[in-house]
Amino acid sequence: DDADDADDADDADDAEGKEQQIALVEGRVRPEIYEALIGAQPGETRTVTVTYGDEEEDESLRGQSATYTLTVKNVQERLLPDWEELPTLTEFEGDIDAMRQNARERLERAAEDKARRALIDEFLNKLGEETSFEIPEAMVQERAQELFHQQVSEFQRYGIDEDQFLKLSNKTHDEAVAEFMGQAEPDVRRSLIVREVIRREGLTVNDEDFEAENERFLQDFDAERRDEVRKMLAQPNMRQMVASAALDRKLRDRLVALATGEVVAQAREERQMETDSNTPATSDLPQPAVQSDIATGGVTENSVFDDPGPDPTAVAGTSSVEQATTADYGQQRTSSDLDEAAGSAGSNEA
Repeated sequence: DDADDADDADDADDAEGKEQQIALVEGRVRPEIYEALIGAQPGETRTVTVTYGDEEEDESLRGQSATYTLTVKNVQERLLPDWEELPTLTEFEGDIDAMRQNARERLERAAEDKARRALIDEFLNKLGEETSFEIPEAMVQERAQELFHQQVSEFQRYGIDEDQFLKLSNKTHDEAVAEFMGQAEPDVRRSLIVREVIRREGLTVNDEDFEAENERFLQDFDAERRDEVRKMLAQPNMRQMVASAALDRKLRDRLVALATGEVVAQAREERQMETDSNTPATSDLPQPAVQSDIATGGVTENSVFDDPGPDPTAVAGTSSVEQATTADYGQQRTSSDLDEAAGSAGSNEA
């Protein structure tokens, strides 16, 4: 009787099924399971038949077929650290709980940064679509040259110079540069838009911003290296890089605020306060996002290229780095670039 009860209990467990976490990675689960679960959402049920081959480790399964009913409880995304972060994780000092907390914070920051970049890219793309302006051909040509030389630099790491690269590509210099013209035009367009946003929003870098960015760079190095890095950051070209990074940070924060409507909400609140106190408004309401209304001639009514009034760069004490920008706005400087940048006196990337 006890044996029968045990068998009945096992049958009940089989009927209810077992909850199991599956890492849906091709090659790590059976192909039938992988194909069945791709695209499945929480609450969905999929049925799949698995045929076990003669090479199966469990001899009792060889040559057998089994049908599984899979119900998805939840779906999670696994975020892995970047390759550059692995040394930091492997050399981490502390217990396992502290390491997990550190890794969790890093992954959360990475996810947040990814979402911010996507928001900024979408905002700038929409701004570019809704804004019409002429782009000088010389600027596009210059950007194409830059992209070509960037590619050549990548090959130079493997001992292939420009002449060898062109020979391997079976192209002339002009033909190789021409292939980048399609990428260069949107790069220049975005560069001009970013530069105009900086001007319109009056974004500048003061001493406090500079020192804060300087400290951020230093925090990425071990304590014993910080004095060495601090001297490196005092070099003129490195100071320019730090100032550009500080401006880039302010620009990104401002673009997120514009894209999410924080700026217009704040402006409305300020205007309401001015109205309540019978104080006339001193400035027009900022336009936080691109509108769909198209003005005559294809230029949006809320174009960033409308006349903004007095140039904010004329304010005394404004840093000249505010005019620095890069066509490839999606690229950011990190502390790992310091040694390379220190060796290039002409490095003035934003």
